[in-house]
Amino acid sequence: MFTRGGVINSHNMHQWAVENPGERIVRGYQHQFFINIWCGIVGNYLIGPHVLPPRLNGHAFCEFLEGELPGLLQDVSLAIRATLWFMHDCAPAHYSHNVRVYLNDAYPHR
Repeated sequence: MFTRGGVINSHNMHQWAVENPGERIVRGYQHQFFINIWCGIVGNYLIGPHVLPPRLNGHAFCEFLEGELPGLLQDVSLAIRATLWFMHDCAPAHYSHNVRVYLNDAYPHR
């Protein structure tokens, strides 16, 4: 997920300015936005990117897995697809019941 404010780690943030030593970093914005993007890396190939809904839930992620991901993987050879690992973090949308059921049905014993 990309946001207007980004991820700020003030411990590692340094500003070096000769002409304006009082430089400030804007952290709050009147209009916030964020975009949720999925992409994959397989060998030397970048798969995607694909824009997901801003508030991703299990239903929307399952629709992506069933409807969009197969099209994104069309250019990847079958030999590579047979050995692919699809990794998730523990985000609630990735671990929802319907996503687990779909993945277990689509890729048994994997």
